[in-house]
Amino acid sequence: MYTVAQNWGAGGQFIPQFSNAQIAYHLVRESQFFIEWTVPTIDLNTDLAIATELVDLQRQLSAWKLDWSAFWESTERQTAVAQIETWIARLQAQARSISAA
Repeated sequence: MYTVAQNWGAGGQFIPQFSNAQIAYHLVRESQFFIEWTVPTIDLNTDLAIATELVDLQRQLSAWKLDWSAFWESTERQTAVAQIETWIARLQAQARSISAA
């Protein structure tokens, strides 16, 4: 899960200011792979909130990918930065709480 947050730490920098949509798109795909690998390892009895956050993030990434070129050219990309920063902070906090337990 920490890998997902680290990857989006980079993603948060790519999406607002990066001029290459293809590189940003591949970063989104890579993050989706991290999520797919991470969710099955989560204990749903104790970490349901984390799993839910990751599933929500996966859905949002998929929505952006559906029409990536339109998303990349839109003002929604700027809004996405705020969402990504929020997700990064939550995932990092949850990863810290798990490693501290």
